[in-house]
Amino acid sequence: MTVHSAQAIRSSEALRIGRRSATKGLYAEAISFYKKGLAQNPNDVALLNNLADACLKGGRIDRAASYANRAVEAAPDDAFPDVTLGQVLQGQGKHKEAVARVLQAQHKLERLVPEFEGITFDSIERLVKRLSTRAKFELAGKEWIRVIYVVKSLVETCKVELGYVQKGVSWHFLHEIRQGALQDVAANYRRFKQKVGIHGDGPSAIARTVGAMAAVTGAQQVTLGEQTADRCTIQVLACWRHSVIRSMGLDASPGWIPCSVSCAEHMDCAARAINPAIGFSFSATVPDGAPCCRGVFAKDMGRQ
Repeated sequence: MTVHSAQAIRSSEALRIGRRSATKGLYAEAISFYKKGLAQNPNDVALLNNLADACLKGGRIDRAASYANRAVEAAPDDAFPDVTLGQVLQGQGKHKEAVARVLQAQHKLERLVPEFEGITFDSIERLVKRLSTRAKFELAGKEWIRVIYVVKSLVETCKVELGYVQKGVSWHFLHEIRQGALQDVAANYRRFKQKVGIHGDGPSAIARTVGAMAAVTGAQQVTLGEQTADRCTIQVLACWRHSVIRSMGLDASPGWIPCSVSCAEHMDCAARAINPAIGFSFSATVPDGAPCCRGVFAKDMGRQ
């Protein structure tokens, strides 16, 4: 989620303590501290933004929407409150509005930092080489910027794919093309696991790797559930690919293959790249009507 760092601004003690609580998952406590800060500074955009984020994570989505809107109103030229509002709208199932809000944040950011204009997040390494020192500083550690550009990239990709379909190419053929790129995905997960120092090759280690990769890219919010020696469950609580698909109405296109099919193949490939004896499958998905996607990494599973 989009949290404004206390270190990045001259913030109140309430902001620092509230953020510390939120980092520990103590959202009710964080909300209490942020509200105390707002009593003194009712238009503090960082407090409003972080309060919206804490309410969203704490399951108080209506309050999250109220605070997120107030943050946008308090700083109409800043990009990061728009991303938070976009995430709240996503949580409300308002996918078209959510994507539009994030793209609006993109335009605001590029007015302030023109070096970001025209970039994609297809390759972090390639991106960083292109950016100026100032832009690299702006990028460092800011999840909300990653969200902006992953949404932008997804929108552009979906537009290209839709263009092919409108010319007569089937969604099944495009799905086969994505399957052909899975070996590159596998190599990326192996390298990433090594770089971040995740030890072991069991289901939990694989799930942690997938969750960490999702956090870095900003595309999904993945949490771990039940963990044993033989299996580890996960939940995908938010997914920008799904939101972009819904916002463009692609799921209603004739011959459309649910995004959960590609996602399951992606995670299964990542798992088997780390440990060939472990695979992945979904037990419930949003395209099938579930409130979130749930799946499991487990030993001795057949290929999906």
